[in-house]
Amino acid sequence: MIIRVFFSFFAICLLDLIPSTRSAVELDGRTFMRELTSRVPEKKTQFYGYLSLRLVDNQRREIPVKFLTEPFKDHWITQWETQTSGGIMAERLTVHHYVDRPNSYQWSSLDQTNSTFQNLICTNLYKPFAQTEFWLLDLGLDFFHWPNQKILRTEMRKGRSCRVVESTNPPQPQSRYSRVVSWIDIEAEQPIRVEIFDENSKLLKIFSILGVRKTGNKVQLKDLEIRNEQTETRTRLNLELEIDQ
Repeated sequence: MIIRVFFSFFAICLLDLIPSTRSAVELDGRTFMRELTSRVPEKKTQFYGYLSLRLVDNQRREIPVKFLTEPFKDHWITQWETQTSGGIMAERLTVHHYVDRPNSYQWSSLDQTNSTFQNLICTNLYKPFAQTEFWLLDLGLDFFHWPNQKILRTEMRKGRSCRVVESTNPPQPQSRYSRVVSWIDIEAEQPIRVEIFDENSKLLKIFSILGVRKTGNKVQLKDLEIRNEQTETRTRLNLELEIDQ
């Protein structure tokens, strides 16, 4: 058994999964992404880290964050919760994942008057979570559920064999993304790089893993970054995870 990390850019979903026995036969993109996103975690998992922000004026912020994933009978959740820091109010985002229907979202912000989380309007998923470069749909990997998924090619990335998958969605009133291109590690079945393009097909964001180190049968992941190429801002998730292979 291994622990797989799906970066929900991406949100990060930490899942206990059985290694894939599927052959390297080329799948159609929609089937491939459906298999990738329908794997359910076996148990509740929780970890802590912090989000490091570089803002437009080159100022820096660090925000403590807690992440958990938990399975239920008919679905599973991933939840992100920040602490108030540097004038940025604490927020909580809970994503409900289903095998046969779209994700649903619950977004809330801390009310200082009574120290409780109050629900925010969550009809537009193209909004930043806690003023970071992670937008709500990034943390739910919503683009992996779009109707159009196409495997473009197979190529090496970071020394790993990857399927390059293009995700596109028919234009929506509030849409800010036109397409997303992901490099999915074929063996580990996890994204190691994602490029996001805006409504004018210009590169908007790049997600990447900054540190990977293998020691024996452990793979250590450290520092995940999402970079806004248009504003030159970035958010880095600082954490250390060890994954059994």
